[in-house]
Amino acid sequence: MQSKQLQDQKRFEAIQEYADKVLSLAADRYHTPASPLLADRLTLDGSQVESVCNGVEGVVESNLARQMNFLRLLKGLTALSGDSKYEDSARSQMDYYYKHYQHPTGLMRWGGHVFVNLKTLEAIGPEEKHMVHELKNDFPYYDFMYEVNPEAASRYIKAFWNAHVFNWKTLEISRHGEESTPMGLLWDNVFDPPAPIFEAKGLSFLNAGNDLMYSALCLYSHDGEEKALTWAKNMLQMYVKARHPKTGLGAYQFTKPEKRDDTDDDTITLSWFGDRCSRQFGHLLGADALEAWMLVGERGITVYGWNPIMIMNQMKKLGQDKLGDTLEALRTGLLAFAKYGYDSNTNEWKPINCGGHDLSNIIFEKNGYYGKKGNRFYRYFADGLFLLSYMTAALLTQDMGLFEMVDQIAAGNGLGDLGLRSGKIAVNLETTCDCPYCLFALTALYRDMGKPDHLDLARAIADNILEHKLVNGLFVTDKKKLVHINALEPLSVLVLDSVIKGKAGAVDGAVFF
Repeated sequence: MQSKQLQDQKRFEAIQEYADKVLSLAADRYHTPASPLLADRLTLDGSQVESVCNGVEGVVESNLARQMNFLRLLKGLTALSGDSKYEDSARSQMDYYYKHYQHPTGLMRWGGHVFVNLKTLEAIGPEEKHMVHELKNDFPYYDFMYEVNPEAASRYIKAFWNAHVFNWKTLEISRHGEESTPMGLLWDNVFDPPAPIFEAKGLSFLNAGNDLMYSALCLYSHDGEEKALTWAKNMLQMYVKARHPKTGLGAYQFTKPEKRDDTDDDTITLSWFGDRCSRQFGHLLGADALEAWMLVGERGITVYGWNPIMIMNQMKKLGQDKLGDTLEALRTGLLAFAKYGYDSNTNEWKPINCGGHDLSNIIFEKNGYYGKKGNRFYRYFADGLFLLSYMTAALLTQDMGLFEMVDQIAAGNGLGDLGLRSGKIAVNLETTCDCPYCLFALTALYRDMGKPDHLDLARAIADNILEHKLVNGLFVTDKKKLVHINALEPLSVLVLDSVIKGKAGAVDGAVFF
């Protein structure tokens, strides 16, 4: 057996050992018989992390919406190892959640504001948001959810849209949904497209919109519901229409908060006092001062990282024709972001406004939604998420401007020259990169182009992930040295393994692959 093959086997065994350890350490140790649920987080000594919720101490959070990558890992391990125990565990967890934590309306008790306390098996949440449903760039493992119980999966997606769309005529949405919302007309509602960035009570954050669109596209994929596809396209077009008319940048929202009250206190940032960007930066940005048009931090990551990747991978599965001219809209949007936001000298994104304003050196003159007086916005690194976003778009469109961005982002992450423009590959096999997004990107690139150098670079990144982040058999991925069982690192390594073994598709790589 050659050295590469030996190293491939060692990586696979490390992932298998990690899964075994999590299944043991994160298991329900509080009930007889034990439930199949797992704790979200562990410490390096194997203890389950405890927190305080509603004044209750010692809560162990188990939130299946935040464990979907581990379910993907378990199912993939069975596919690659032949050992059924991994998929059996995943199925037991999903089935248990359906039976105990799916409301009669169809919504699941999980996500941003609700989770299960593993010690009591009760669904709880912060008191002011108790039982409010929320997903933000969570992207549940719908294919598996359908395998376990197709009727329950379908009911969930329909309930998700039903609870989060407040006005179907305008597609006013909210990131929060009440689980008791009775089912309405759903897809049979009438849509009358409004002008972009209209006033609304609901906040149309794209991180919430992404999950709505993703769920509808998955529903169409499994149930063939054409109307679900139509509504996903309706929502996507609302975000595209809300882009800045001059720069083509944006948008993070297609609505603006409806002003329903007045205050002179700039420390109060509730949405019913009007657009929070206008309140804080109207004196600097004028008409461009809209929440919808702020591409700072997580907003830029959502608009030009998560959203294009999710949409393009769904296009690959469903066919480009199913989403009309969406690919062209993604191409022009990514080019606009590169033009106004990218600093090739540092491989960073500037905090920008969609009017093209660079906010890097702005010191806040007022308190507000974006931070306290005296604060500032910060640049952020163009990591592997953006490498994958631009690379996927470049390969689909063959746009040279996008290929140029791929080369620059790859170099900025220490990967060398991928050779997508010149054809002359000069990858850096001595890279220290340990980014799981970069590993997804290189694995996808090898799968697309079949170049051995790209595969060798993917192997180098995977080795770095194990060397830098695997401690005591567990993946440590945050500054507090905690183990999050939803981490992408082990999943990205297993996706690479599936491609090396000629079993691409055996491991679901979330929205990345």
